[in-house]
Amino acid sequence: MTDQSLQSRLLEVMLRVSGRKRRTHDLRQRIARGKPPDRSRPLLRMYARHRISERKVFQSTVWTLSPVEHASQHHILFLHGGAYVNGMIRKYWRFLDRLVSELRCTVVVPEYPLAPEHHADDVSALVMTLYRELGASGGAANLTVIGTSSGGGIALALAQQAQTHGIALPARLVLLSPWLDVSMSNPGIGSVDPLDPVLDAEGLRDAGRMYAGAHELTDPLVSPLYGPLKGLPPVSLFIGTHDVMLPDCRKFKAMAENAGVDIDYREYEGMVHEWALLPVPEGVAAQAALIDVIRQSGEHRVTAVRMPAEPDAGE
Repeated sequence: MTDQSLQSRLLEVMLRVSGRKRRTHDLRQRIARGKPPDRSRPLLRMYARHRISERKVFQSTVWTLSPVEHASQHHILFLHGGAYVNGMIRKYWRFLDRLVSELRCTVVVPEYPLAPEHHADDVSALVMTLYRELGASGGAANLTVIGTSSGGGIALALAQQAQTHGIALPARLVLLSPWLDVSMSNPGIGSVDPLDPVLDAEGLRDAGRMYAGAHELTDPLVSPLYGPLKGLPPVSLFIGTHDVMLPDCRKFKAMAENAGVDIDYREYEGMVHEWALLPVPEGVAAQAALIDVIRQSGEHRVTAVRMPAEPDAGE
């Protein structure tokens, strides 16, 4: 896509003026001051439109959203962004509201544990438990995993773990502005960083180190760009050219193609981080394309693999 809308240009200007990039740069200082992470609940209007329930798994809140009636068999595991230090925010709930309404699907949303108190192992234990549950109950062929920003890294790492352990793979991975390498060591990042009005590479390096804990920054559990790609399910990836994640997304595209992965790569000129979830024409179009991809993925079937038994997660 090459013609950038006036709305998205104005949004980019507003983001620069608002100081969003500076707040990303100062993530470590904000955490040191004890500022609580961003978190929000489902929007009030969603309770009138959908069935919404919550439960605790490993002390983390897990939300389930589903249609009041005429639900399809399709399930979505949604993994939010927030640089591993922030939780669900309004734009994610708006997006999920649309998904449930248009696809009649059931969406599972874990509020996974956040850094610096928690690390990649804690997040992996939670999302793998939920993934096993969904695969065992509805079948992996009826499951799409969506990850945005840091959640995109978690989603790819989850699929790699499933592949490694012989667990049935989802019908598709959908990655929105995914963060695939927390080391931020790609030399191309330096040229994109000044263009990005939202994310600051140095602040992200801080967040990545906090998330990694005892792991090396290149451990695939933390940075799945270094993990195995061969045999992964079909992947749809949405990225903008004014996003510091762009160089690693381009690298992932080339690596995935070389590994024989079916990759649907969509790069949008001038778009910022997570633009696909924003109220601009490009975001509306990207969401429509994404919904169409998910709808079609329901026709994709993966050979079933028995899910290994998982210890009780507790309520």
